[in-house]
Parts: sequence; C-alpha cells; structure tokens
Amino acid sequence: MNLKKENSTLRILLKTISELNLSFDRKDISNIVVEGLQKFLNLDSSFFYSLDEKKGFFMLEAFLGNEDEKEVIPMGYGFIGWVGKSREILAVSDTDKGENNLIIAPVKGKRGLLGVIGGRKKGLPFSDAEKELLNLFATQVGTAMENYIYYHRLQRGKQFRDCILYNIPSGIIIVNPDWKVKTYNQSAITILGEKNIARGKKIYHIFQDEAIIKSIKDTFSGKGPFRNLQIAHGDSFFNMTIVPVKGMALDGDDVMIVFDDITELRRAYQEKEKAERLSNLGQFAAAIAHELRNPITGINIMLEMLKESPNMGQKQISTIDKILTEINQLEEMVKSMLEISKPQDLKLEQVKLEEAINSFVESVKDTAKKRNVDIDVIMKQKNIVVLLDRKKFNQVFLNLFNNSLDSMKNGGHFTITLKKIGKKAEIAVEDTGFGIAKSNLDKVFDPFFTTKHTGTGLGLHISRNIIRQHHGEITVESDGKSWTRFTIHLPVGV
Repeated sequence: MNLKKENSTLRILLKTISELNLSFDRKDISNIVVEGLQKFLNLDSSFFYSLDEKKGFFMLEAFLGNEDEKEVIPMGYGFIGWVGKSREILAVSDTDKGENNLIIAPVKGKRGLLGVIGGRKKGLPFSDAEKELLNLFATQVGTAMENYIYYHRLQRGKQFRDCILYNIPSGIIIVNPDWKVKTYNQSAITILGEKNIARGKKIYHIFQDEAIIKSIKDTFSGKGPFRNLQIAHGDSFFNMTIVPVKGMALDGDDVMIVFDDITELRRAYQEKEKAERLSNLGQFAAAIAHELRNPITGINIMLEMLKESPNMGQKQISTIDKILTEINQLEEMVKSMLEISKPQDLKLEQVKLEEAINSFVESVKDTAKKRNVDIDVIMKQKNIVVLLDRKKFNQVFLNLFNNSLDSMKNGGHFTITLKKIGKKAEIAVEDTGFGIAKSNLDKVFDPFFTTKHTGTGLGLHISRNIIRQHHGEITVESDGKSWTRFTIHLPVGV
C-alpha cells in the first residue's frame, strides 16, 4: 500500500474501532464488523462467525456481499474451522484461477476464542500489512464482544457501569454539566496517569486543547456527538470521541469522553513515511555516487602520475599529497553513499559476543591510550551466542568508538556492558563526552546529519542499517552534557 492509501485505511480502521467501542448491541456490532472489514480491506464479501463453545461450532452472525455463507460450521471443518482450532490467522489464494483470495482471523477475548472474522476479494493476494490490520481489528472485535457480554449480564445497573468502564481498553471520562469529572475508568488512569485525573477536577485542567473544549461545550448544548477527534496531548496522540450519555443509566445529562492512545500506531506510520523518504534519498545518493566514482578515480590516477614526474619539486609534491588526501575523503563518502543505497549481504556465523567485543577492544586500545580514554568492559553474562557478521559488527563499534573519541577531547571513559534480557542480547556503549542535545537525539541516525565540522553524517545511519540487517535495533540516550549511551539489542541464537 502506498502512504496515501495507508493513511486512508488507518482513518477507516480507527473510525470502525471507535464505533465498536460505543456499541453494546449484538446486531450492531456484527454489522459494524462486516461493513468495516469491507471498507478497510477492500473486500468483495465479508463475514463474522461467533463460537458456541458448548456445542463446538461457529454460528453466522452477519455477512456482506454476493456470496452466501454457511449458517453453521463445526470446529475444525474447512478454512473457518481450521482457524478456530489453530487460533492463527489464515490467508489463502486460489492460484489456479488467480482471482479468489480468502483471509480469516480468530477473534479472542480474555477467556478464549469468541469467533472468527474475514472475507474474500479478487486480485492480488493479501499483504503482510493487511494481515496485521486484520489481527488488530480482530482484537478490537474481541473487546467489543466481551463488552456486549458484560452489558447484558449486568443489565445496565451500577455494577454494569463500574465493571464495563473498568474493563474497556479505551479511556473513559464522564463529565457533568459543571464541567467536573464525575467518574472515569481504569484505562483513563493508565493512559493519562493517576496524578492527572480525579473526581471533581475540571475537565479543562486535564485537556487544554481548544478543539476538545469546544466539542464538549457543543455536546452539552445538543450539537454532538463528535467522533474521531485526533489531538496531541503532551508527548502522546489520542483518538477521541465525545458523546452525550442521557438515557444510559447515568444521572443527569452528562458528557462521555472516550479516548485511545494511538501514539505507537501513528509513530509506526510516520516511520513508514520516513523509510520511504530515506529510500528515495538512497536511490538519489546512489545515482550521484555512480556519476562521481569514475571522474574521482581518473583524477586520482592523473595526480599519482603527475607526482611521479621528474619535474615535480617537493613543494608541488606536498600540494599533490594534500589534494590526494581530500580525494580519498571523497572516495570514502562515495563508498558510504553506495552502501546506504544498497547494503552488502551479511556473512553470518555463530559468534560469542564477549569474544567479538574483546577482539574489538584489543584493536582500538592503543588509539584509546593515545587519546587518554579508558575502556571498561562489563560482562554481566557470558556465552551469549548470536548470528553475526564480524566485519560489519566491528564497523558499527568503530563508528560508535570514533564518535565517542570526538566527544571526549580531554579523555574520559568508554564503557561496553553486555547482558542478556529474555531472548535478546543487550550491548550498551557509553561514553563520558559532552553528550548529544535533546533536540538532536531523534536525528542522529538520519543520513547526512552531523554536528561535526568534518565527516559525512553517514556513520550512525549505516550502523543502524547493519544492526537492523541482523534483526536487531539500536537506540540512543544522552543528558546533553556529560554522557551518551547507545544500546544495541540482538536476537540470541539462530
């Protein structure tokens, strides 16, 4: 999917999830599910089966499209029964006809399987991104089904209100006509923080966004509800719905604010957008690098020939050497530009991390000594084996080491700490240099970004690409004045 289509799909998905969270009627939920499936997955037909656990079969709740669906399907029978039994998502393509594609996902709740959802379409097979969207939606459907169960079990009483509000994953705040918080659920505490919400607190002391305040005011005056308001709140990003709650067994004409933290979802799409920009930048860099490579090589050869001329004096030779040094820097930049556009294949082997780290430290200890830098290695666990390209691993550490040396002009400490967390190895590389400004922390891995007077700004970008080729991740922290820490996580074993 392209970026524009992804953003459109995200909006449709968020709107459907918001409608699900506000519905407590089984028929409404079923219709929202099949309609939502068709919209955000572009299906030709869609279906929703619920599980009768006692009888061991699936019952058709709703379907949409031209194809008829079976009313009852036993557990384990056909594709739908297989998904119910395995509880795993399934995507099937009719390779003979090349047109019919089927996708099915299990709907799960806290107590187990609740049903399955899915549908069919013609054209291209379902992508990994579409499978992820369906899995996310199936989770929300499971929540909606459990909310429906709670709703009818507690029959709109006070116990119903307290239990439902506590279990709904969305944050919920009820505001009375005096603009004071009347009640809220556990998810609101989780999302906002316990110190930021309390009964009797004015809602505009919690949310200062003008769009929210206006929407609450308009809802009190009968102009609501307002759905899918996307607003920034501190460092987070919320999807918000504001509705009147008159007639919902709550005292008075209150307003209900329902909100979900979509920060990670939004960040994921921003990362995809950024990756697309970097890909285009990489292709552009590769084109320039290819054009520069031949003339740089030609100039280098001619200067070397000129240097060997018997008519050259020492002063001219010295000048040529300086030019050759600059040309070598250009060649290194061209090499780096080609590497970010087309990373080289890894030569993986099983390596003990402590051996690889000790080998690197041994190779740079003389340089560190000359710069008055002490190297400390802390092995909290040993015999941590990972699949590694030794040459690329050393390249990453050399980039981090050189950056640390540049930030410790008068010497300092360079510390490497190795430990194992779960199924991942963690390598922390820390220095006592002048740090990285907070405003630059999210830019240090961007290509061509540098605060140095010399350098290409490609070292950390290439390092992150290498770590990601190893299915790992690298992050950075700094106080901006006295230390910087890069943390690498790598999968352990094969």
